[in-house]
Amino acid sequence: LAPQLSVTLQSFDVAGGVTPAVTGWLVRWRVVHDGDTLSPSDTSRVALQSTAGRRSTLDTTKTDGTSARRLRVFANTITPAADSFLVVADVKRFGVPVRGSPVTFTVTVAPPVP
Repeated sequence: LAPQLSVTLQSFDVAGGVTPAVTGWLVRWRVVHDGDTLSPSDTSRVALQSTAGRRSTLDTTKTDGTSARRLRVFANTITPAADSFLVVADVKRFGVPVRGSPVTFTVTVAPPVP
């Protein structure tokens, strides 16, 4: 299995003495290549998949505050040289970006070393 890219939300807002839950917060995932955001339906080079293997760019945080995606690379359609993709996770609450969002992962793809 491919490794997963994961973000974990935590809330330190303890107004009223109760730590608010971050379960169910929406996380929007996207892939950027050469400065362009790839369409979620464009699977010519890569595809974002849920941890269950379904193509998906939206997720809600689990009970532990995590959201994860895997980047499936279609190696036969990219150049033989090393390449890289940015995977971006945007988190908003009530339409406002959460502090620390977006989170950007750089994924480098290279041919195997003989």
